[in-house]
Amino acid sequence: MASGGRETEQYESYEGFLKAAIRTYWEGGAKSKVNFLALLFAAKETWVVAFDKVASPEAGKKLLTGAAGAAALALLLRVVVGGPIGILLTGASVASLVAIYVKNHGRIWLKVEHYKLVIGEYRGAWDQIRSDWAEKGLTDSQRDLMVDGLLARLLIELDAYEPNDDGDDEVQEKGFAAHTAKKRAEEDRQAAMEKAPNGKDGNAKED
Repeated sequence: MASGGRETEQYESYEGFLKAAIRTYWEGGAKSKVNFLALLFAAKETWVVAFDKVASPEAGKKLLTGAAGAAALALLLRVVVGGPIGILLTGASVASLVAIYVKNHGRIWLKVEHYKLVIGEYRGAWDQIRSDWAEKGLTDSQRDLMVDGLLARLLIELDAYEPNDDGDDEVQEKGFAAHTAKKRAEEDRQAAMEKAPNGKDGNAKED
């Protein structure tokens, strides 16, 4: 499989996986723009280097701590999201997202803290798939199937989370997301291997 394109980057690095998650959520209709913004901030490794090139270090620091204003967010959305992440936002979309950020600032940053935890734990499941592909003979198609499933589950889990109404954000027990992701990844891995005995792609022809 060719490497380097956006259509394959989720299989090549975890940063690429997160970029694909952000794009997939937006292109799928972004059921909640609050959740989209929370995901964007939580996955800062996908854009922080590019943002630092167009903004002052102080602006970047404020943006990552929730202290930045509408102008910094607008810069991020206009310049950075269309670059390394690859989402083309219209002026109306940028204005809408900025307005939502201003109105829901506190709620967004409660979600960001939880999203960071979940994203960190899904890394283990992604790394396991990558390891099985590199060391245990998974084919490209088997790896791709499992990574795509992992990405879909990540977005479902993030979308389902809401902070407590009283503002006391009790994060789910640490390790639960990792346990769930690992279990599901293992189920996908077993299913893929059953379809392709001896680690071979079921569509491949025998010599």
